Amino acid sequence: MEGTFSRPMPAGEGKTIPPTGKAYRIRMATFSHWTREGPMDEEYLFWDNQEFTKQIGLGK
Repeated sequence: MEGTFSRPMPAGEGKTIPPTGKAYRIRMATFSHWTREGPMDEEYLFWDNQEFTKQIGLGK
C-alpha cells in the first residue's frame, strides 16, 4: 500500500490528525472468504501500523 498523507485522518471522538504531506509505502496482507455463490463476505487487512505512523511522521 502506498500513498501520501494528504487529508485529515479521523482520530475518534470527532477529532482529526492534520496531514503531514509525507509519503508512505508499506507491505500489507489481506485474507478473504468467498461464499459458494461467489461474493466475498469477509475480509481482514493487516499491516505494520508502527511502520506506517513512522513514515507519515507521527511515530518513532
